[in-house]
Amino acid sequence: LCRLVATAPTGIAASHIAGGSTHYSFFGVGCHVDASPTGHLPKKHPQISAIQRVKEADVFLLDEVSMAKDQTLGMIDFYLRTIRKEIHPFYADQAFGGMIVIVTGDFFQLPPVQYAPLYKTVLKYSCAMPNVTSESDNLITRGNHLFARFRKVELTRQQRLQDDPNASLEQQEREGMHRRLISRFRSQH
Repeated sequence: LCRLVATAPTGIAASHIAGGSTHYSFFGVGCHVDASPTGHLPKKHPQISAIQRVKEADVFLLDEVSMAKDQTLGMIDFYLRTIRKEIHPFYADQAFGGMIVIVTGDFFQLPPVQYAPLYKTVLKYSCAMPNVTSESDNLITRGNHLFARFRKVELTRQQRLQDDPNASLEQQEREGMHRRLISRFRSQH
């Protein structure tokens, strides 16, 4: 049996997940913990309830990743490593503390407000994961390096509009634009 922790970047998105919450609420750190423009590592510790849930979970799900800002994955990685190293020191050096992480999202939806979206800034980063103890390590580079390492799966069948004979040309154009962006991303990695 797989035990899952599910989060999303916004309260509305989290409300559509059974038992889900925002990642800020889940860790109990407040929504400004990753708001530093330089992406400095957070100083705030996760709540005890988050620590227990992470210790009991096998998989961490981040839904609506299209709304995640460029620091989000770095923050999640930081907290999962912090919590899971209490289980075993080995996890401190593993991406996401050794947890399986699944991100889902529709990149045609809204990007985060006031911040660069993760899926656009990742194109700037193509080198290896920085050393977590490095002084230059920050949430932005950490998150981008991790996102670049994810295995991407593109769903190509449009489920919502498949029976609609009047599916818009705009939708078809967006799908073509999306395929070109994915092709460019794949060619750089």
